[in-house]
Amino acid sequence: MTHDVDVLFAPPQDQDRKPPAPAWPQPLCLHRAFEARAAQAPQAVALRLGAATLSYGELNARANRLARHLRTLGVGPDVLVALCAARSFELLVGMLAILKAGGAYVPLDPAYPSERLQTILADSAPAVLLHDDDGQAALAGQALALPGVHLQHDAGLWAMQAAHPLSVEECSVGPQHLAYVIYTSGSTGQPKGVMVEHRQVLRLFASTQHWFGFGPRDVWALCHSCAFDFSVWEIWGALRYGGELLIVPLDVVRSPRDCYALLCQAGVTVLNQTPSAFALLSDAQADQPQPHRLRWVIFGGEALTPHRLKPWYARSLNTATTLINMYGITETTVHVTWRRLSPADTEANVSPIGERIPDLRLYVLDQHRRPVPDHVEGELYVGGAGVARGYLHRPELTAERFLDSPFVAGDRLYKTGDLVRRQADGSLIYCGRNDFQVKIRGFRIELGEIETALARAAGVAEAVVLAREDVPGDLRLVAYYRGDAQPDALRAHATQALPAYMVPAAYVQLAALPLTPNGKLDRKALPAPDDAACARSAYVAPLGEAETQLAQLWAEVLGLQQVGRFDDFFLLGGHSLLAVTLMARIKAESGVDVPLLAIFQHTTLHAFAVEVARLWHGAQQGSDHLVPVRPGSHAVQLFFVHEGSGTVAYAMDIARHLPPGLPVQALLPLGTFAGETPLYSVPDMACRYVAQIRAAQPAGPYQLAGWCGGGPIAYEMAQQLHAAGQTVSLLAMIDVILPDPEPAASAPPTGPETAARIATLERELALDFILAELPGLPADEVSALAALPDLDTLLAQFLALKSGTAALGEEIDRYRRMVAVYAAISHARQVYRPSPSRVPVQLLATRSSLRECPQPDLGWHALAEGQLTTTILPGDHFSIIQPPHVRQLALVLLQARAAGLARYRQ
Repeated sequence: MTHDVDVLFAPPQDQDRKPPAPAWPQPLCLHRAFEARAAQAPQAVALRLGAATLSYGELNARANRLARHLRTLGVGPDVLVALCAARSFELLVGMLAILKAGGAYVPLDPAYPSERLQTILADSAPAVLLHDDDGQAALAGQALALPGVHLQHDAGLWAMQAAHPLSVEECSVGPQHLAYVIYTSGSTGQPKGVMVEHRQVLRLFASTQHWFGFGPRDVWALCHSCAFDFSVWEIWGALRYGGELLIVPLDVVRSPRDCYALLCQAGVTVLNQTPSAFALLSDAQADQPQPHRLRWVIFGGEALTPHRLKPWYARSLNTATTLINMYGITETTVHVTWRRLSPADTEANVSPIGERIPDLRLYVLDQHRRPVPDHVEGELYVGGAGVARGYLHRPELTAERFLDSPFVAGDRLYKTGDLVRRQADGSLIYCGRNDFQVKIRGFRIELGEIETALARAAGVAEAVVLAREDVPGDLRLVAYYRGDAQPDALRAHATQALPAYMVPAAYVQLAALPLTPNGKLDRKALPAPDDAACARSAYVAPLGEAETQLAQLWAEVLGLQQVGRFDDFFLLGGHSLLAVTLMARIKAESGVDVPLLAIFQHTTLHAFAVEVARLWHGAQQGSDHLVPVRPGSHAVQLFFVHEGSGTVAYAMDIARHLPPGLPVQALLPLGTFAGETPLYSVPDMACRYVAQIRAAQPAGPYQLAGWCGGGPIAYEMAQQLHAAGQTVSLLAMIDVILPDPEPAASAPPTGPETAARIATLERELALDFILAELPGLPADEVSALAALPDLDTLLAQFLALKSGTAALGEEIDRYRRMVAVYAAISHARQVYRPSPSRVPVQLLATRSSLRECPQPDLGWHALAEGQLTTTILPGDHFSIIQPPHVRQLALVLLQARAAGLARYRQ
């Protein structure tokens, strides 16, 4: 008996052959959908970054003005506009403006190496380049023969343009026009641009809305680079349905603890994550089980291993959250399938990707493009409304991967290269790749692109790259090559040519690459890398107990036999996920909570051991309050004073934008560590801090800076240093309002009156903190908290409300120290009577504060007359220390530092 194979193994008739009914209004574009939401609720928050927000109306008006300016530069339907900017309001304004002008955005990540950025710019040939300071720095030195628009500095060019949207007559862009071109890794060594149209993005949301029910009450988190297509789902999912988009800074994304805390604080309801990133976030939740508001967690970007979700499902605070696995690719507009996960999935040893999005057609075909039966592995082909237009300027590759469908007349299929098998119920199981493309930590990588880049390096005759999992759970790239290049030199070349996620972790030098009997490369015969394969310095044995113990930990985490004293964590193959694992091991074995940022600042074993020892000493003794924020070789250090709540986070944010080599340190207040009593006067604080900075830098000139509550303390330190005969070449007051020179009758630093005042302050500040941490707390619960008899009981009740469980003594003690420090600094500022300044004062003030303060120059002219220099900066009191304004603040601070040193040398 014979059968027609195509009929016998054809996909179900009702699933893949019938064209789905349109689920969205055909003449809609992305920006028009946004404009409709802005018209409905102009005051609603569209974007949030730190403490700053931008409403739908404000975002719409700013984008409209810029769009009209872009029209004057020739931007219109299907015109490409490059967009290179850091995560900020300006990034979203630029993106919207490009679409409103009719163009398509080509996202460029400023973190990419210049060679890759230049390749994408040359291939896409955009008509205009939009950028910010980060983008300008990333593209520095590249000759660009196209108009450039700075999203911040050039705002005056379009400030007078009309704020209402462009009409259809002014810009006749339609759903068939391009919305964006995102570049993915290319197997030939050339990144390829995927062209996606408005209609393909909008139908994605229309066809999945019946599952999710997104709406204006949702808060989305933008965790991914705009050059990664997951960001399309995050950005337009929020703005399409009137939700709020929380912009998560890159440093926060890299720190799972900080990221989880921010998601809880901001009330995020829709979170999109790669499975690897979510596993780390789940681990962070185990250490800080705060309540969250997550409705949906949507996985994508790489294969899901369901058993890794067991810890998440085991926690009761996660029962209201639904986990979804969505398989997809850039060429089919972000997502293709949908699968609601359950605890039962964690017991299966497969990666389920579920059912198709309704307006797509899925085919599982063999090597001859014939359908395979259920439960048989085959390659996935995708047809329907989500298939992209094709590859930019690559007609041959487009013809190879985008095919006319033999099943539905007029349909196009995308050949994914992914292997799947169909279950009896029609759902799919993901089985891997059928070529040399891999996904690592959410990034789709063509190994051929890395091989091509390495082959261009000096001393390399031939190169091959594999993704290996020699350590369970750690998939990493390994390069094999013939030639006389050294691993460290080859890694340096790769770092210059490729994004960080594509740089191999190990480099194996071979006399010849292994071949099969047929003369083809035998990839299975390539050896596992040993210690010599990692770029590293000459081995020097660790010294001392701390270095020896950490060297053993590094070796275990990195899968190496030994680690030397001057080896670099990242050159040994480390990355952010392994860094998180390392911090967890250190905490488990020593009890020291090392911040993730430490390994990025102190990358060698020796430097990292010094930092861990310092943190351990501080935790045990509480005697070291001078925190090295950034090491450097310059003799004149820059000292930041903690702000009013006692933290130094703002100093770390500023330091990231200062040049390498400039040593930066920050002062923590007494009371930070257990067993310490805070100081209650500014002069006492200044006296202690002066002693510490003089121990770190024995002679002047000294350079001091303080923001907010740290300003008066820095001011008093400068006066005490001057009185001791030392030179202060910089006293920078960052948006500091002068304390009242004649405050109300003050209490002495000690005594019953002061103790009562401090106790009252502590309760007031604790209540303020609680209301900020638990927004929406009913009035009766607030009253009940205020009536509690003592601070410890108040804090215990707050922590119980926050976590849903009884608070531990150490948690209460930590919060009590925080409140005590905050109250001590607040009291000290209130009773401080500053004397006239004997050193020049650099006031770096925001326009917002200058408008709100009734005194000129925030009051400093009264004490620093003739010695006051005022620089006005954009932003407000809080946004000045956050992106994007913090970069300009750092630049002005650097200029003031240089001017102070020049005066000193004269």
